[in-house]
Amino acid sequence: ITGRLKDLIILNGRNLHPQDLEETVAEVSPLIRKGRVAAFSVPTEGSQMGDGGEGLVVVLEVADKRPRPESLDALVDQVRERLLSDHRVACQVLVLGRPGVIQKTTSGKLRRQAMRQAHLDGELEARAHRVVTLRPVSVNAAEQVGAESPPAFGADTSVPLETWMIGEVASALGVPMAAVSLTASLQELGADSLLVVGLSAAISEQWGVEIGAEAVSASPTLQDLVLSVHTAVQAQPADGSSGEAPTSDREHIHDALPLTPAQAWVVETVDYRIPNHWNLPVILASAAPVDPTVLRSALTTLVERHPTLRLRLSPGGRDVTQWRQTFDAVSAPPVRVADMAELEDQALRQAIESDVQATQSTLDLVAGPVWRAVVYRTGPGRPDRLLLLLHHFVIDGFSARLLLREFEALYLAYDQGQPAPGRPLPQRYGDWVKGLAAEARSPALRSELGYWRSALQRGFQTPPCDHPQDENPEGLARALSFELAQAPGAALLGQISGEQDIGLEALMLHALEQTFARWGRMPTPPLIDVQRHGRTVAPGGVRAERIIGWTNDVFPIHLAPSPSASRRARTRAIQQQLDAVPNLGRGYGLLRYMGAEADRAALKALPVATVKLLCHSRLMEGGRAEDVRFRLSDESPGLSYGPDLRARYALLVYASVRGGRLRVDLAYGSGLFEPATAEAFMVELEAALDRLAGED
Repeated sequence: ITGRLKDLIILNGRNLHPQDLEETVAEVSPLIRKGRVAAFSVPTEGSQMGDGGEGLVVVLEVADKRPRPESLDALVDQVRERLLSDHRVACQVLVLGRPGVIQKTTSGKLRRQAMRQAHLDGELEARAHRVVTLRPVSVNAAEQVGAESPPAFGADTSVPLETWMIGEVASALGVPMAAVSLTASLQELGADSLLVVGLSAAISEQWGVEIGAEAVSASPTLQDLVLSVHTAVQAQPADGSSGEAPTSDREHIHDALPLTPAQAWVVETVDYRIPNHWNLPVILASAAPVDPTVLRSALTTLVERHPTLRLRLSPGGRDVTQWRQTFDAVSAPPVRVADMAELEDQALRQAIESDVQATQSTLDLVAGPVWRAVVYRTGPGRPDRLLLLLHHFVIDGFSARLLLREFEALYLAYDQGQPAPGRPLPQRYGDWVKGLAAEARSPALRSELGYWRSALQRGFQTPPCDHPQDENPEGLARALSFELAQAPGAALLGQISGEQDIGLEALMLHALEQTFARWGRMPTPPLIDVQRHGRTVAPGGVRAERIIGWTNDVFPIHLAPSPSASRRARTRAIQQQLDAVPNLGRGYGLLRYMGAEADRAALKALPVATVKLLCHSRLMEGGRAEDVRFRLSDESPGLSYGPDLRARYALLVYASVRGGRLRVDLAYGSGLFEPATAEAFMVELEAALDRLAGED
């Protein structure tokens, strides 16, 4: 696919093809004449030609010769919202033209540059029903917070805060913007706690104000949340600062910190060895050649801001409380450029995948580095690839998404010679870890010890394995998945949205209970670890919405027997058991890995789970329909863990909802289970979910 270079639209550093925008607008309404849409850019007010200050103009022909004013009003809103939701771009001028306003060549090609000049000369108004002018506002509204005045609230001259909020929530839920009502609460819309945390982080990033996850969740309606954000923005000083002492993590951390529960869990899992090969690799395709100098600058800023990216591990034997995480001086991670421009497409793919696999074994938690970057030069006509390889010990999946958004914003800013965007973090990483350690030894948390002893001091069955004596290395893990059919999937998700006292975890645990009963002939299900994101506010104000690190909480649960005949009643009983877990389950890991010696010994003596469940009702992927410069590439990163790394779980079940559909993934140890056995497990699990969906 080719196009005229001079027709390319560049807004805030983004390359947009007018054909994409025109196709989107053409589908908005039958009121738009087919093939009669044109998009181009013009200098914004106060900018000079060529200085990069451009705004989007869309010209379209209205099919009705005498359209009603209310029809035009609706069309303006529809076009503006569709461009925002599908492309994350705001319109500066929308021309609702009469037939003939669109200019074409004799061969039928759009004359965009001629229409652009006609617009600049003021000639389009005479041939239009209406010309709607909107002050161009970056969808990344963080740029505006540092301006002389905050962005206008709900005004027609800007992208309204309400529209931004609806777009963020709709993107996270995977639904059209029209399905998100400002008068509904996030819970009524089907949001889970991870979406709430992600929305809190997005508000901070985009608008430069801190609205904690607890405040986001407590907002009675989405409109109330909008008002809270607006009030906080209006309270900002004129220079865009927060008015508080800086709390970023730019300074070097001199203190050695204890391991977090998630990190200690890893050390225990690998039998107190150094897990150097356990990574989160990301392969990106770049819309333009990657500049190594700009890349190093962006990565260095990330290292300054987030000390986990310069973490070093100090081993402490078989006592995890003696292990320490320290932090090296600020320096860019290693950046390597590999020239593969001479290779054909298939050979290029194989070469990239082979190099990525080899690179995965080059991280070192003790000596460093804990992350690195590789640029793969692919030659003209093909996007460069960029490998960002991070050790899992320093970052979890949610942090990785936050970090990628921040990296992209930094790269684009530095590439354009602009200062680094971003706001100070609400709390230092070191303060957060120290807060966890203090909480672990607090009387309030120690009072939970009796709950965990009572819940776990019994015998538990384990899932039947084909080869129970075999080793279970991560390298032998295999994956299966299914996506629930639309009708039962919609019915299950309707239960979550329609009944506020039932969540996806309870539904999945009920389905697993039935699956183990049928597949494993187990009268009671095994002990199951439940993993949560851990980004909650703890006593003392310890917050983690924007912390870059590994914050996950994991706690075991054994489903108590219930005489309920109704499946719905049983699901509700499981939800009530989840709700009865103290402190959202975070206390288990804190007591086991950071608590007093007697508390740690007491919990370590209790049974451990061999099955794990992770649920995300919605995935917060950043709220954008398309990336600015980088997109995920489809090359395989290969094994993200060393071949000798032992897996803790025989079965790992991951349930997620995206675009209104329920997907279930299973990772199982192929050294423990034959493929047919694992497939039979998934068949039973899908059947159990179908049964739960079919009950009135």
